[in-house]
Amino acid sequence: MKRFLVPFVLLVGIFSCSKGTEEVPTMDSVIEIDPGIVEVEAAGGTYTVSYSITDPAEDGVIETPICTDGWCNQFDVSEPGVISFNVDPNTVPGERRTEVTVLYSNAEEPAVFTVIQADPTKVLASDLDNTLWTAEVCEFDRDSTIFRLLTEYNELSYQTITAGEFADQYAIDYNMANPDSPISPDDALGFQFIDTPEYRSYANVLFGGNQIEFVHGVSNPVGGVEVTDVSGPYVFDESTGIITVNDKSNTNYEREVTIHVSKDGDYLLFRIIKTWWPETIADYYGGDKPYLGFNVTNYNGTQAYCPYGYLLYRMKLSQNEDEQ
Repeated sequence: MKRFLVPFVLLVGIFSCSKGTEEVPTMDSVIEIDPGIVEVEAAGGTYTVSYSITDPAEDGVIETPICTDGWCNQFDVSEPGVISFNVDPNTVPGERRTEVTVLYSNAEEPAVFTVIQADPTKVLASDLDNTLWTAEVCEFDRDSTIFRLLTEYNELSYQTITAGEFADQYAIDYNMANPDSPISPDDALGFQFIDTPEYRSYANVLFGGNQIEFVHGVSNPVGGVEVTDVSGPYVFDESTGIITVNDKSNTNYEREVTIHVSKDGDYLLFRIIKTWWPETIADYYGGDKPYLGFNVTNYNGTQAYCPYGYLLYRMKLSQNEDEQ
């Protein structure tokens, strides 16, 4: 019996050693993303981040990143050290953000980076610098835009109506004359600027050298007239879209004018919030009602009105001064 004891022990030892040589995957790797925050344009597009791995495993694998928000998608990890991805256009007012999780097979903890997409309505200072914008239309608000009847000269009793009342009557008169192509009152809530060889009406705003100039004008083959409504140095707050102007267009004194700007696609939405005489009508109680630059008539052309209050100019980029 003793002759078989030693070989049996050796045999057990051999199997024991063989089993102990199996490799057990370690989770010692660490994955890091650079940059940790990716700021992207509202228009979206393709973007990349880099990653690095400390103590990489020979058979380590980067898994497809995970994002619960569908607007950040199409992740590609085929290029070593790089993660590319697509960001859809942001069409909803407001900034949006999401987190992307990146897993490495031999890392205990995932890496996370943040994608922040810009507000599509936000205007940047660089959008304004050395540019000329031309209005295509001035939009009215049914209740906050007021029309003053120009045939009334008594400042204490002048007649006013809301833009909504004007638009309702305009649509009625138009549809009676054009029953085959009716319009709705909403179609009359705006002033369309005209640009033809025979006649041109316009509203322009020029930004350059921290100066702003806002003008209205009309022209025809015989001549024309242009009025500067606001002109002077300005300060722009990107976070609020507020432009504060030290207006010098009135040579008698300076005044502060407040303007709000935002974007709608390729359009600059330009609205003067606060102004002062002479671009105001003072009522009997001294209230200020800002108005600027143009008049509108009813459909029959029998009455003319001066709009004031809420006036939103929808403008297109006409010229970039840097390209001159």
